[in-house]
Amino acid sequence: MGRDVLFSFLGTNDYVPVRYSLRGAPTSTRETFVQCALVRSLKAENRPVDLAILAMTKEAKDKHSTAIRDQLQSLELLVQALDIPTGNSEEELWEIFKTIGTAFQRDDRVVFDLTHGFRSLPSTGLLAMSYFRHVLGIDVQVYYGAFEVLGSFHDVKQRHKDNDEAFFQENIAPIFDLTPMFVLPAWAEAVAEWKRTGRASGLVQQSQPHTAALQRALKREAPRALTGLPQDLKMLSDALMIMRHDSIGARANEVIEHAEEAKEHIEKEPRLAPLTYVLDQVRDSVEPLRGNGGAWQDYPDSYLRHQLQIVRWLSEHNRIVEAFSFLRELVISCAVRILKNAGIEEIDGFKPSDVDFREKAGGICAYAIGAKSDIKEKEIGTQVKAWLQSHPSILENFRDASQITQNNRNRLDHCWMGEEHGRQRFTKSMAETISKDLERAITAADRLLHCLSNEISSNYNELQDIGPGASALQPCFINLSNHPIDTWSEAQRQGALELGLGTPVELAGGMPLVPPEAGPDDIAKLAEDIVGRAMKQGVRGAFVAGEFTLTYALIQALCRQNIRCFTATTKRQASEVVAPDGSVTRSSVFAFVRWREYV
Repeated sequence: MGRDVLFSFLGTNDYVPVRYSLRGAPTSTRETFVQCALVRSLKAENRPVDLAILAMTKEAKDKHSTAIRDQLQSLELLVQALDIPTGNSEEELWEIFKTIGTAFQRDDRVVFDLTHGFRSLPSTGLLAMSYFRHVLGIDVQVYYGAFEVLGSFHDVKQRHKDNDEAFFQENIAPIFDLTPMFVLPAWAEAVAEWKRTGRASGLVQQSQPHTAALQRALKREAPRALTGLPQDLKMLSDALMIMRHDSIGARANEVIEHAEEAKEHIEKEPRLAPLTYVLDQVRDSVEPLRGNGGAWQDYPDSYLRHQLQIVRWLSEHNRIVEAFSFLRELVISCAVRILKNAGIEEIDGFKPSDVDFREKAGGICAYAIGAKSDIKEKEIGTQVKAWLQSHPSILENFRDASQITQNNRNRLDHCWMGEEHGRQRFTKSMAETISKDLERAITAADRLLHCLSNEISSNYNELQDIGPGASALQPCFINLSNHPIDTWSEAQRQGALELGLGTPVELAGGMPLVPPEAGPDDIAKLAEDIVGRAMKQGVRGAFVAGEFTLTYALIQALCRQNIRCFTATTKRQASEVVAPDGSVTRSSVFAFVRWREYV
């Protein structure tokens, strides 16, 4: 179990006794050493300190060690002196850094007073505390006694010599709690971990000092949206980890809603302004997961599109195994849609909304594409095969998505056990090959959903061969975003029609992934491919949103073709419901306002 420790530097100044206040509560007497005032103030808040560790140069030790030791011991503290050099060279700064590390034990609760740090000592101390906070698991709170608020040192010293008690009764030096600022880098590091991996355990763990400090500072007025945001992210992270297809969208909505609410609170607290940037990153990283795709039993386009968005998100966060498992379920959902489109509404008494129908649909479609040689439902399989042959684009993309997914999912989920998989030698390029397979499977699934949505009978790849005839296509307002048209409100769809640029349609083949390592040339190639496909669909206007650099490149390329580009503006509408027990439930939606053209 850790100790409650005060760690402080001690300088060589002639310290003047003054009154200090922490969070508006002043000390009753004047204190020569801010360390004593801080200990008294913390004790008054029921947060006593047991041990004081004082880092001192030889000069400071000779001048003040006896006096401050006596005063701290009178407050029932054990006192330990820590000898440090003056810090006049990089070598001495590193020596100070290492010496600080020797002062702590694992899980100590440290109150770091940096008031009397000289020159580079405060920054060295803060960096050391940040480092050992992670390495030793210590909890760190940072305080600063703002003596300079009282005026110049020489003026205050003179008033002390003149026994100006009225001045010292009226003028009190505040002790600033800098802990919220100290832990901001830890919050940012945790957000970066979330953005890389999609796992929130580090965010929840590392943000605790921040939320605790905020709770102490604001007490009952501490905003639940901000202090509870790490837990909201953990719930979303857990839903992703156990692959709850039915919960991810709703959890993402909550995170985004609370992130927006938290920003409103931060605007009222200027000292928390840096968190605005963190919240924006959290919101943006979760944005692709938000939505309510509808009940899976109905297999609507919006549900299937949302599942594909989750697969994309998992892929972008390098969670390959989960992405393939999720993609496998999406392929089976597409198999159910294929059976429904082929006129199969019942199998052995089971309806498409039944799990048993779903389980059989995968095998039937596997038979229809030749991946299975025999099934019990051969007659249905033959009917589905004939339907797929009359819809070659669906057949081709279902086969690609199914086979790539099945081949990789089996070996990944079964840890490469089995004779066939075990014979494959592990190589340095194996993981990269599987990642590329995942990209291919996502592309095939994207095209499959497009084909199922439109139920076009021409081969998708034939779209690539359309030449000058593209101008004869029906004009369309094309969706170049990760927000499927099925999820648009009626006002948004009607507003798009009123632009007079054609019916809103999805991009054939869907929007591609934007790899995080992509450079400017890669973005330019992606934009060229997307615009080429859009032109062959008869694009006259486009909703362009998503990854910033790709959005910029698309707008430039489309405008060169005299294609008008728009973004959708929204307004947050919040509501509160007060329950009989007094608890308040807040909710908000982002309502479409208008289409705003890029200029």
